[in-house]
This record gives sequence, C-alpha cells and structure tokens, in this order.
Amino acid sequence: PNRPIKVIVPFPPGGPTDGMARIISDRLGTVLGQSIVIENRGGGAGGSVGAKVVASADPDGYTILITPGGSLTTGPAVHPNIGYDPFKAFTPVGRLIETPQYICVHPDLPVKTLADVVTYAKENPGKITWGSQGFGTGTHLMAELFKLEAGVNIVHVPYRGTAPMLAALLANEI
Repeated sequence: PNRPIKVIVPFPPGGPTDGMARIISDRLGTVLGQSIVIENRGGGAGGSVGAKVVASADPDGYTILITPGGSLTTGPAVHPNIGYDPFKAFTPVGRLIETPQYICVHPDLPVKTLADVVTYAKENPGKITWGSQGFGTGTHLMAELFKLEAGVNIVHVPYRGTAPMLAALLANEI
C-alpha cells in the first residue's frame, strides 16, 4: 500500500471489536509498512452504519471492515432496507477470532444456575432485563431464541455496542 489504510469498526470505541481491530491493525501496519487508521462508526442495526460506509467506499482495498458478522448476516436479515447487499458489497478475507457467549446475572439475583434463571424468570415475567450490543446482533438473536426455548419473558435493552452496554451494566442500569 502507498497510503494509509482505513479500518472501519462498526461499533463505539472500547468494545471487543474495537480492541481486536486495534491489536490486529497495529501488527498489520508494521508488516505492511503503512499506517492503519481505525474509524469507529457505531450505531444502528448491529453494525450496519459502519458496514454501509465500507460498502459505499471505493473498492480499492484501502477501506476495510472488521465486524463480528452481524452487519453481514443478521443485520440484513432483520432489516431488509439496510442499504447494501452483503453478498455484492463484501468479500471475506479472514476469520480473526472466536468469542464465547455468557449469561451472567447480578449477584443479588437469587439464582446460581441457568435452570434457576429460567425458574426465576417464569415466576417474575418481565422483571429481568438483559442487554445486547444492539438490535439484530447475534447476541440479541441468541437471547430471543433462549426466551422462546425457555418460555420466559425477559426484557431486551439494546445498546450501540458492547462498551456502552458494559458501562450501563457497571452502573447497575441494566
């Protein structure tokens, strides 16, 4: 490359996608001998705002999307007018990381197991809230599947990324 490469992270700074993009971009910049600029474009439909920026960019290899996948899979599936066709606008070039999914609860909640969570949720419909990185993300859809499979009514609180969600969690807002 003969000029800086822009890496679009479709979430706010401070979350895992942003952190991994910075670690990977630092090493990539060293290997390529070129500056890598991280641009956070958080918000909207599980990363679709940032994905749309990349989909609209010149296809010259100087604008790259690092995403957990929702902006290419679940986002277009739940938002038919998302503004880009992931099959036409993107070419996957590498799988970077795998991330496990966890269910965690506040220590004051009187549960110790997932079965306890289900029992408590059934006894207290609509009183448990859960946060996700945004509407249409993989985490959101997995929790919706959990609700259906377990037959519970828990309330979704979507955020514009993991960092804002974790900040709310630490402030006891979820």
